[in-house]
Parts: sequence; structure tokens; C-alpha cells
Amino acid sequence: MARFGKGGALMLVVWLAGCGLSKPSAGPIPGAAEIESVAILANQARQAAAHDKLIAWADAGSPVAQRAIAQGLLMTPGHDSVATAWLVRAAEGGDGEAGFLLGEAYRSGGLGLKADLPTAWRWYRLAAEHEHAKAALALARMARNGDGVPRDVHLAAQWLQFASDRGNGEAMFLLSNAYMAGEGVPRNPLMGRHLLEMAADRANPAAIQALSMAVENGDLMTTKNPQLAEQLRIEEGHELKHRWGDY
Repeated sequence: MARFGKGGALMLVVWLAGCGLSKPSAGPIPGAAEIESVAILANQARQAAAHDKLIAWADAGSPVAQRAIAQGLLMTPGHDSVATAWLVRAAEGGDGEAGFLLGEAYRSGGLGLKADLPTAWRWYRLAAEHEHAKAALALARMARNGDGVPRDVHLAAQWLQFASDRGNGEAMFLLSNAYMAGEGVPRNPLMGRHLLEMAADRANPAAIQALSMAVENGDLMTTKNPQLAEQLRIEEGHELKHRWGDY
């Protein structure tokens, strides 16, 4: 049997490892960066030795390796349930990305799961507790819209601040809007503009568009500058084309 034939053999090895029946030794568990590098070799280059290392590290309790195994399984159809089990182990072990992926799955009904917004909230919350900015952004959106939890614009603003403090440009843009409107925070146009510029500096397309309009037309905080506005529109188009999926 080919080792990676349609993922079948890999599936068996990973499943045995998860059950504690196959425990290849890979030595001490390395840091997250090294595990992520090995995961690329395992999941994209399909290197058998890299897979063996991931399995050993996952079986030894590495949440990063457990999540990497799940992501590898999800590259081949039909492995959703086993991948989900690995994600649960990883998230409960402290991997923020695994918690975020589970939150996404329960929010949208992915991975063969039934959509369940309160459960999505709990996984997003666990991920945010491990410093995951996108999970915090998801919590902010759910709180603002009342998805799975009571609508609470103050709580939404708190999660936007949390995500902004961790460098998320989309959260900065939304928090900028909140300060402009006084939604969940005291109205503060100066803070709103500061956050808008920070979001634009992080290449957030919506922020770049809003800033270009302000620069084109001029306002109390902006000198009219059509040339800069055009430059910003070009940058916005580039970000929309190449990086929109990152937000």
C-alpha cells in the first residue's frame, strides 16, 4: 500500500498515534516555530519523516503538533471527524489557532458539525484567552450582533480593543468606527482617527478606503490631498486583490 495513497495510510498512522498504539520517538518536543516548519514538510511536501515527528510530538502532548496533524488531515476529504478530535485536544491544551478553527467550524457548520453559535463562542473565547487576535475579533462581532450571546456593544468594544492591542487591523478599523459613533465606548473622533490610521498602516482595505475618502475630500482632521487619495486607492486595490482573505 502506498504510504500516502489518498491519505489512507496517513490516516491509519495518525489514528494509531492518537490511540497510543504507535509512538515513534522524536526526542524532546521543540518550540512552536520548529513544529510549524516540520508541519509544512509533512502536510505540503508529504515527507514521511516529518509526519513521524509530528505524530510523536502530538502523542507526547504538543498542542501545536496536534493541530498540525488536524490541518494535514483536513487537506484530504473524509477526515473531518478525526481532524476535529485532534483540534479539540490541541485547543484544550492551549493552542489558540485550534480553538479558533473550532469556533469557525461551529459558527458556520464546517467540519461536518452542526452550526452552534454558543459553542462557537466558547471555542473563540478559549482561543482568545491564548492571545488569538482573530478569535477576539470574532467574539466582538458576535457580541455586537447578538449571535449566540446577548447583544452587548460594550463587550464588543472590549474584544475589539483586545484584538487591536494584538495587532489586528480589522479590529482597529471597527474600533475606530465605534469611537466615531460612541458605540460601546465614549465618542472620541480623535481616537477614532488614530485607530483608522493604525488600521490603514496595517494594510486593512476598509481602513485604507475610509482614509482615502477623508484625504480626498478633506475634513477637520485632514488636509485635502487628491494625489495621496489616489495613492491610497491603488494600495487598497492591491490589498483587496492579494490579502483580503487574511482579515
